Amino acid sequence: EVLRPHVVVVERDGSPVTIVAGHLQRGWIPHGLGPWIGYRPTMRSVNVSYRGLIGEESRETVEAGIAELRRALDERAAELIQLRYLEPGGLVHERARATATLGRRQHLVPLRSHWSMSIGGSLEETLSHRAASTREGLRRLRRRIERAWSGALELEVLSEPACAERLFATVDEVASRSYQLHGRTLFARSELERELALLGLRRGWYRAYILRLGGRPAAFWTGYSYGGWFG
Repeated sequence: EVLRPHVVVVERDGSPVTIVAGHLQRGWIPHGLGPWIGYRPTMRSVNVSYRGLIGEESRETVEAGIAELRRALDERAAELIQLRYLEPGGLVHERARATATLGRRQHLVPLRSHWSMSIGGSLEETLSHRAASTREGLRRLRRRIERAWSGALELEVLSEPACAERLFATVDEVASRSYQLHGRTLFARSELERELALLGLRRGWYRAYILRLGGRPAAFWTGYSYGGWFG
C-alpha cells in the first residue's frame, strides 16, 4: 500500500541540482534464505525508484540525499529505506554502504543483469549490435508475420492527451488476453496508472505503440521517454 510520495530535493545556492524520487509504502518485507521465507513482517519503507536519482550525481549530492532519506528512520516515519537495483561499486551503492552500519543493511543481495540498447536510425542499424543468431531469428519472425498478415499490418503510436481514452481501452483489450494479466486489465482497475499515463501524455513523455493485425489490436509497448531513455 503506497501511503504517499517521498521525494528529496538537493539544492545548491538555492537551486535544485539533484532529485531522489520514491514513495512511502506499508507492506510485507519477506525475510528468508533462497526460496524459503522465514517471516514477513509488515513495515513502512521508503522505496527509492529504479534510477530514481536524477540530476547531478556527485559525492556531495549523493551523501546529502542519503542523509535526508535517513531522516525518515530517525523521525520514525519509516523502519526501512530500500534503494533498489543499484550498480555494484557505483557511487550511490558505495555511499549507501558507507553510511549504514553492518547490522542495518541487507546482506547476500543477489545480483541481477540489466540491459539497455542503443536505437539506431533503422532496424538494421539497431540490430547490427546484436549477435548474428539473434538478428537472423528476428528477421525470420518478421518475414513470418509479413507473410501471414500481408497488407493487414498496422503500427499506431499514441502520444497525445486526446488519445488517452482510446489508448486505455486498446491496451486493456490486449492486456486482458495476455499471460501476465489473465483476464484482468491494466488501466480500468487502477486510477493511479491512468493518472500517471495522463501526466506523461500532457508532458510529452508517454508513448504507446500498438500493433494491429487485420484491424484488431494484437500487441502493445508502453513507456516513458526521458533524458534520452525509453523504458
